[in-house]
Amino acid sequence: MRKLTIAALITGQILTAAPPVFAADLTASEQPQMGAFGGLRVRVPLGGDPRERQVRAGLAIAPTVQGGTIGGERRQRIGEGIEFGY
Repeated sequence: MRKLTIAALITGQILTAAPPVFAADLTASEQPQMGAFGGLRVRVPLGGDPRERQVRAGLAIAPTVQGGTIGGERRQRIGEGIEFGY
């Protein structure tokens, strides 16, 4: 009984002196950053009827989302956008 009391007192003092440490959230990721992508597109058909072969140009604008994980992995996604063609 005496050994049990001593063990309980020592355990109680250790638990109150050193609170448990909480683990880091390793699955957390950065807040996604939204942006836009713009580019010029030129289409030159190489085959088909010579009367229908026309050079086409367009300015494409699309939304982007970029984010990262705590492990250093970066992801960028480009969505559907619009194109102003000539």
